[in-house]
Amino acid sequence: MNRSFWFCIAFFQLFAISISAQESQHQISIRHDNDLYFLIDQYYTAGTFLRYDQTIKSTALESKQWHIQLSQELYTPSTKTQADSIFFDRPFAGILRLNTGIQSVQSQTAWFFDFNYALIGPQSKSDDVHQNFHKLIDEQRPVWNYQMPNKHHVNLSVENWQEFETTLPLFTKMRVENKVSLGTLDNYLQTGLNLDLNRNGSLNRSLSAGILNAKESFVLSTGFYYRYQIYDARIEGHLVNREAVFKRSIVDHIVMVKSSLKYQMDNIRLQLWYVQQTRKSIHVDKHRYLGIQVGFLF
Repeated sequence: MNRSFWFCIAFFQLFAISISAQESQHQISIRHDNDLYFLIDQYYTAGTFLRYDQTIKSTALESKQWHIQLSQELYTPSTKTQADSIFFDRPFAGILRLNTGIQSVQSQTAWFFDFNYALIGPQSKSDDVHQNFHKLIDEQRPVWNYQMPNKHHVNLSVENWQEFETTLPLFTKMRVENKVSLGTLDNYLQTGLNLDLNRNGSLNRSLSAGILNAKESFVLSTGFYYRYQIYDARIEGHLVNREAVFKRSIVDHIVMVKSSLKYQMDNIRLQLWYVQQTRKSIHVDKHRYLGIQVGFLF
């Protein structure tokens, strides 16, 4: 028995070494967004994401990956325990979303294509999750009155990055990032400027683009973005059939600041995001939240 035990230990050690020695082709990760880190609980209050990534192509010239992701997102007004909608600065909205997409990253250019299928309303079970969490921490439960009704949504998005060398102090890489999102969930045009701190190497080998076979172990990025918001079903109701009892109008112009830290140690990848944005409706205030993601590569 003792001999079998040591054999198993040696086998798993060799297995772990062999995994870490070869290039990673897959990643399973879990991410959680929350504004509770800043002692607030409103607007985009929480999101949980389970994701799988797979390498399709990995050469010196191009890295191509595919992913699929399941997520649940919670959106609430700032006043959540009053039963009357006159106290709501935005509607309650819960989303259960399935996302799949592909990305192609070259030395200085990247393309991201995503398809989203989403369920909004009580069918997402977001109200149950939020109320049970407040019960667990012994706080008054959110009412979730007049939430967005059950609807199905589809969305397509395309994003392009163009990266350049820069002579700015501390920042070695600069990217122009443009994105278009179209569908019944949200419609917007977005552009931004992103800077990487002391990063070397090409984009298709960088943690910046989420490449599984990145040649660096650490990157710190900061970006400034402008979004022209055309439509948002989480605030305005369904684009085609607007049956929501309570809804609000959105503002056209949104400015965002995003900072991220990505660190990889062996086959574990840790990512942190900080996002702050101006108001999405004339009735709400600016908002900020933090995202944490842990991934395992194999």
